[in-house]
Amino acid sequence: MSHQPRFRTKVQPALPLSLRQLGEEIARLPKWHRERLEPIYKRVVDAFKMRTRVMQLAREALEQAKLEISLLKFDNEVTKKENERLRKQLDQ
Repeated sequence: MSHQPRFRTKVQPALPLSLRQLGEEIARLPKWHRERLEPIYKRVVDAFKMRTRVMQLAREALEQAKLEISLLKFDNEVTKKENERLRKQLDQ
C-alpha cells in the first residue's frame, strides 16, 4: 500500500523536452523575433501547465469519488445487516 501525503504541495509540472528546447531556441533569436515569439511561447507554456493541473485535479476528484463509493457500499451493507437483525427480533 503506497502512502500518500495528507496535504499535497503544489509542484510545478516539468515542461516536456520539446517545449524547453523551443524556449531555448527563442531565447537565442534576435531581439525583434524574440519579442514577437516570447508572449506566444509563454501562452503555450501556461496552457500546458493549466492542462496538467486540471488533469491532476480530475485524478484527485476521481480517487476521492472512489473512496466515497467504497464507504457508501460499506455503510449500505452494515445498514442491511442491522435491518435484517432488527426484523428478526421483531418477528420473535
